[in-house]
Amino acid sequence: MTKNTNTSMRRFAAKCLWIWGMVMAFVASAEAENKVTIDNFNIKVDEEKTISVYLENSDPMVGLQMDFKLPKGLDFVPNSVQRDEVRLSRSSHSIYMNEVQSSADELAEGIKTVRLLIQPNGVYNIAGDRGAVAYFKVRANENMVETSEIVLDNIVGSSSEFEESGNIKGYHLDSYTAHVSPNVGFFYLTEDSICVKNDGSVKKVSLGLRNYTSVRGMEAVLSLPEGLSLDTEANGVPKFEYGERLPQNLSISSSILEDGRTKLVLSGLTSETLKGDTGVVFSFFVKASETFQEVAELSLDEIILSDNAGHGINMEGKLVNVSSK
Repeated sequence: MTKNTNTSMRRFAAKCLWIWGMVMAFVASAEAENKVTIDNFNIKVDEEKTISVYLENSDPMVGLQMDFKLPKGLDFVPNSVQRDEVRLSRSSHSIYMNEVQSSADELAEGIKTVRLLIQPNGVYNIAGDRGAVAYFKVRANENMVETSEIVLDNIVGSSSEFEESGNIKGYHLDSYTAHVSPNVGFFYLTEDSICVKNDGSVKKVSLGLRNYTSVRGMEAVLSLPEGLSLDTEANGVPKFEYGERLPQNLSISSSILEDGRTKLVLSGLTSETLKGDTGVVFSFFVKASETFQEVAELSLDEIILSDNAGHGINMEGKLVNVSSK
């Protein structure tokens, strides 16, 4: 084998090793999991909530930047950003957060953009590989009337290492979406569970509401287990008893859906709202036949409250156990 041939073979082998190294680097990069997340949450109007910003990083990072797209009805509380002292010490990193310019389309939708910047004071990695790195506060205003998205975008991490080009090695992390819902209150029953005889006897069920906003109407779907039915008036209409919170203008109507569940609607012709912010709204009456099981569940779902501005706001449902005596 000639000298030129040996040289060519060594170059070919070196090139194969270089290509294999690039493949392995790509695989390592693909397997590395770096992500930023926040939790879903609900919030009342004028309430402040603290949001935890979590970083899970397989690659060591010295710095991090990201944008938060806050939906209409949610405001960033200025000067509220705090570091996590475990992952970011004052001597190792500076932390800064402020509102930046949103696009014209975002502004038209009421979306505000807030940027979080974590910058190293030297060459210090963010400590650890998972957990919160920062916290900041948001406040809900009167426009928080529906479940909305908080989008984390433009997420870039930086390394203390350099690329062959001489640039600092960076990591572009996937965007992330969390959900924020208005907390306008909750329904409750005056009894934790319901006991009813399965001989046709009637049991009164009182439904209370704790509301954090003015309420002028509602709708919900009532599901009764097999063997349990609503007691009715002589004309066959379900019987209801109005609580002291309901003004004379508000009344309850009901209809049977195709799946057998009962839709309840509380509405009025004027803008009068419920009195106070807690207590029984109305009661209905149930009776059990001989086919009623020993223990079953009654649920109130698909609840929508209407506030004094006419906004329809979704609420969590209510589920209770019903047993026969």
